[in-house]
Amino acid sequence: GGQWWHAAHRFTRERGRVVDARARRRSKHPPQINVWRAYKGDFGPAGERGRLEELAAGDYEDVEVWEIAESLGSWSLVQLGGDGTGGVPANTGVVLACEHWNWKSSHPTAPLALRPTEESTEELDAMVEAGHLTLCYSLRRCEQSGVRCLELQMQFEHSTGCGSIPNKGGLTRHIRMRSMQAAFQTLGFARVYQT
Repeated sequence: GGQWWHAAHRFTRERGRVVDARARRRSKHPPQINVWRAYKGDFGPAGERGRLEELAAGDYEDVEVWEIAESLGSWSLVQLGGDGTGGVPANTGVVLACEHWNWKSSHPTAPLALRPTEESTEELDAMVEAGHLTLCYSLRRCEQSGVRCLELQMQFEHSTGCGSIPNKGGLTRHIRMRSMQAAFQTLGFARVYQT
């Protein structure tokens, strides 16, 4: 076993309104707003409306936007399928247990593919804390190309010889499927990796 690190990096160009900060007029001390006038519907002097218009000013330009989803954890080797004796040969698998994750972007409010919702963030944190965010990949050679590959095992908890897979509290099928969905959608994992 040991440690693993995975990163999914995405780069795109988006159209966005760009305002030159130097062109904006900023006063160090904004004028005081008369609460009575604001309450009655006069929302401040014309200068304040001008500042709002300034914020809306700007030219639309192509903006380079990047995002990265990283995960870190421990891995262990397991035997998948078969019994390794004459009958059905056992395959070697690697179990990845996620222990930490994060997501970052150059423009967090831009349209992004990997960004988790607030609810998904809480769910991912809970899965990681409970030890439920695990994936199992089989190690094999691709028959067509001969290169080594890792292929996701959807039902690895049912494989024989997998007693060493860390399974805290007996993971249900729903929890397994939800952890795979989170790993693919937010953390950017793939079904197959080839070298």
